[in-house]
Amino acid sequence: MAPPNNKEIYDKSNSFILNLETLRTTYKNQLIQYQQAVLNYVNYMKQDGSAKEQYVTVKGQQFLGTGPLSQNNSATLDQCISSCANNSQCSGATYNPTNYKQPMCLLRKGDGNLVNGLASDIAIVPKGKQLLSIVQKLNQQLNDTNTKIQKLSKQAEPTYDELNNKKTQENETLINQFTQLTKERVKIDEMLNEYDTLDLTQSEGSLVINKNYYMYIMLCILVILIVFLFIKFASPSLTQENSSQLYQGGSRGFLY
Repeated sequence: MAPPNNKEIYDKSNSFILNLETLRTTYKNQLIQYQQAVLNYVNYMKQDGSAKEQYVTVKGQQFLGTGPLSQNNSATLDQCISSCANNSQCSGATYNPTNYKQPMCLLRKGDGNLVNGLASDIAIVPKGKQLLSIVQKLNQQLNDTNTKIQKLSKQAEPTYDELNNKKTQENETLINQFTQLTKERVKIDEMLNEYDTLDLTQSEGSLVINKNYYMYIMLCILVILIVFLFIKFASPSLTQENSSQLYQGGSRGFLY
């Protein structure tokens, strides 16, 4: 099996990071809710103890306590609440108006948590217990989320280690490449200096050649000019001499 390439490692690492960030965001939100729930519970418990107990209802939940206390056929939810409030041993109740042959109010005693019930069940508990139940529920959610974060972090460790090793190798490669490039830059600078020197020598040589060439051209032009002037000034003398010879020849013929 071929080892994972860099892209696979980075993709896997990014997936872990994204999931961890999502869980951490969830944990922060749950923590805010938990802190507010604890504050609500503490503030409620600080109220005057002589105040009449307040009851709250939660649909779809049941309150079981530690055991049954009594039951009755309260016609309404309010009547079931009154039955519990008027019984000093009642710590909560469950009311269901439809799932039995007649409405049923089940009073319970002892401490306990709310549990999931039928859709038509209605849990009746003191407000303090309901607030405490919220605190307990959020506490459990925080524990679950914290466990998921720890588990995912542990799963991500090998990938992070491999990613760190890859990064270390890449850094070493970059350092080696930088060193090599630095050496090559020195060589390139030397080659450029040599090229500049050679180019200057060639330029100076070209200047000398061009100078000699132009001098040669000037000399040729001067020679041509001299020849031209010589021919020009020599032609009248030749013409005059030829005319004189012709005249003398003619005179001789006439005398004859």
